[in-house]
Amino acid sequence: MRFTSLLGITVTILAGLAFASSFANAWVPFRSSNRNAPARPPLFPEPAELVALNNISQGLFQHSPFAIVQLEGTKIMKTREEIENGYRKYKLNMVHSNGTCLRSMEIKRDIFTNMIREIIIKDPFQSEEGFAKVAEFEFTDFGTWYEIIAGTWYESIVAMPKERVTFTLDKLDSRNRLRIYIHRLRLTFYQDGVEVWNGEDIKFVPDPRITDA
Repeated sequence: MRFTSLLGITVTILAGLAFASSFANAWVPFRSSNRNAPARPPLFPEPAELVALNNISQGLFQHSPFAIVQLEGTKIMKTREEIENGYRKYKLNMVHSNGTCLRSMEIKRDIFTNMIREIIIKDPFQSEEGFAKVAEFEFTDFGTWYEIIAGTWYESIVAMPKERVTFTLDKLDSRNRLRIYIHRLRLTFYQDGVEVWNGEDIKFVPDPRITDA
């Protein structure tokens, strides 16, 4: 499944969704992007909105710096690569010591630049609640700036709503300001001091500590 930018919304980017408690001091004022709604005062994001961002990540990834959450007690195992339509495709699986794959990541890289084009993270086994968590990212690098469109949802027999978040970062902005737009809520947030992602390296965070793939 692929995601396209909404008309009139600046192209977006990603760097990973951090937990709500780590956001509060780093955010700058925002206003609602809904033109029909009255302008909101320049307030910092409210707790409920930070919780919404945390819920969207589903514990699968963080946005700053962009990293995938590694499940405790697992090791990363790479599958054999396949070449298709100018892309290298392979999987990174989080495998438990008992041999069970607890989380998989499908990676698609440009065969010439090695830049990542897509990542799909999925917990292959359904949880006790009866659904499997999925997050899909589409990356585009425009040279001086890049965007990431993230879609997250739960796979279930019953249709469940999908979330879309757009992350945009201008590489020439000394503030390293990340623009985050939650489509369903029509809300835009900004965060300064975000680590610029190079579009190639995949990092894993098994708590707060980050390790390279």
